[in-house]
Amino acid sequence: MGAFCQLLMLLLAVGALRLTAASGEVSAAARAGARAAAAAGDPVAGRLAAEAVVGEVLADRAIACRRLTVDTSVIRLSGSVPDAGAGPGVGPDPGIGPRPLAVEVRVSCLVDLGDVGLVGLPGSHTATRSARDVLDVFRGGSRGGR
Repeated sequence: MGAFCQLLMLLLAVGALRLTAASGEVSAAARAGARAAAAAGDPVAGRLAAEAVVGEVLADRAIACRRLTVDTSVIRLSGSVPDAGAGPGVGPDPGIGPRPLAVEVRVSCLVDLGDVGLVGLPGSHTATRSARDVLDVFRGGSRGGR
């Protein structure tokens, strides 16, 4: 009976480590995807770059997703930043520009846990993580047509 309990505990530990590792790798993939999307020249190129980079990062790290979704969106960050070339949409104070734009990438990966599902873990787990990166307006990312 003792060996069976030890085996059960080992399988539970393996399953927990796989859940933790998958979540960490999905987080890293989301960050890499956000960087790639922010450096792209337009929203369509950004979406395609994010999807490609996320897939590459997960494949390089041996994370096999049964279902992978990569959503990108352009958001405006809160607050304002100093902007020497202030134009339309400038805040109330001279020299303060509009809030910067950023890309948010949300990655969801359905990880199969069927091989360790006998120890009380679900047969699969969806790891979902998001990351943001400011649009790189100096290397080609657009900022509202400016």
